[in-house]
Amino acid sequence: MFAAPPGEVRNLAMDVQPLLDPGHPLQQVEVELNGTDIGSVFLTERRWTPVQFKLPPGILQGENTLSLRLPDAHSPPASTDTRLLGVAIRKFA
Repeated sequence: MFAAPPGEVRNLAMDVQPLLDPGHPLQQVEVELNGTDIGSVFLTERRWTPVQFKLPPGILQGENTLSLRLPDAHSPPASTDTRLLGVAIRKFA
């Protein structure tokens, strides 16, 4: 959850880096804000990638819930880490 900044916000921007390996050459990131799908992106390079989504007018509220669906999340290969991982997020604005 996050509070909306003052003024009109038109875009949601993030810098993300996908977990990729030979068995998982892409990561799909599906983004939902306050129960509304605002877009998705397919990441195929293991590097920090800026992504941006246009926000529908009026979608932001006093408190907002951002959800990421990561259908290609997986455990890192050759690791004892059993968590399902998809992307790292370095910046959110």
